[in-house]
Amino acid sequence: MSPREALEAARAEAAALVQAGEPLEPLLRRLAERDRVALAEVVVGPRAPGSAALVRAALLVLPALEEAIAPKALYQRLVAHSTETAAEVLAAAIGRHPVASWVLRLSVAVEGPRAGLDHLQATQGLSSFPRVCQLYAEAGHDEGLIAAAALLARPELAAALAAAGRLEPAARAIVGTLAAVPDSPVLAFAAAGWGPDLEPLLLACVRNLRDARTADALAPWLRSFPRARALLLAVRPALPASG
Repeated sequence: MSPREALEAARAEAAALVQAGEPLEPLLRRLAERDRVALAEVVVGPRAPGSAALVRAALLVLPALEEAIAPKALYQRLVAHSTETAAEVLAAAIGRHPVASWVLRLSVAVEGPRAGLDHLQATQGLSSFPRVCQLYAEAGHDEGLIAAAALLARPELAAALAAAGRLEPAARAIVGTLAAVPDSPVLAFAAAGWGPDLEPLLLACVRNLRDARTADALAPWLRSFPRARALLLAVRPALPASG
C-alpha cells in the first residue's frame, strides 16, 4: 500500500469507528507507532471526522501528535474540532505547556470573558505562576485574574494587574484576596508593582469594598494615606458584616 493509500484507509477506518461509536484509541496508537504524520492527518487534518470521541482518543497519544504537528496548531485544531471537549483539550495543553504564550489564546477561545481561570488554577503551584499571571494581565484579561484572586487568594494575581497599570481590576483583585484571606500580604505585592503613589490604588480598593470584614482587613494599610482612610471611615458603617 502506498503512503497515500494507507492514509486514505486510516481516514476511512476512523470515520467508520466514529460512525459506529467504537473505540478509536487502538487505531490512533497503531498510527502513533507506524506513521505519525498520518496520525496527525486523521486527527486534525482538513478531512478529519471531527468528533468528541476522536478528540478524546487523540488526548491519549499527544506525545506522538506533538512530534508531527506544532503544539500551538495542534491544540487549536483539537478545540475547533469539538466544542464538547474544548475544556479537556485546554486542560491537556496547560498540563503539557504551562508557560507557553499560545496557551493564553487557547484559553480565550475556550473560556471567553473569564479567560485564564483554568490556566491560573492549574499553575498556582508552579514557579512559573507569576509569569502566567503577568501574561494575562498584560493581555488585558482582567475578569479571569479577578475571579482567580477571589478563588485562590494568591497575591501574585493582584500584583500582576497592578504592575500592568490596571487600576480598578487590581483593586477588585486586592479586595477579593483580602475577602478570602484577611491577613494576606496582597497589598505589599501590589504596591511593589504599582509604584510609590499608592493612594489611587487604595482609594479604588475602598470603592470596591462589599463588607465590613474586608474593610477591617484593609484598614491597617491606609494609616499613611489620609484620603483613603477618610473614605473608608465614611463607607464602613454602611457595609454589611460579611459578604
